[in-house]
Amino acid sequence: MSDNQGQAESYQGPERRGSQGWHVDRNVSISHLLTTVAMLIAGFWFIAGQDTRIAQNALAIKHNETAIERQESRINRSLDSINTKLDKLTDLILRGDK
Repeated sequence: MSDNQGQAESYQGPERRGSQGWHVDRNVSISHLLTTVAMLIAGFWFIAGQDTRIAQNALAIKHNETAIERQESRINRSLDSINTKLDKLTDLILRGDK
């Protein structure tokens, strides 16, 4: 038993049992640089595409607003015509009852 304890106490190498913290290599590989550049390009491309889609959606919304206004105008004219016809029918019915 004393032999095993003597070996453990006499070991002078680096501590491997505990946490040594973070280790960061100062070298940067070309693959890391290429990946980072590709991600940046993809990000800018995505943002530019978003801007285009937002502009297209704004144009479509404006078009839909004008179409809705025209449709509301047509519906109001139709309802006015229906009201006029109903008034005439009501007058005819009331005159016919007398």
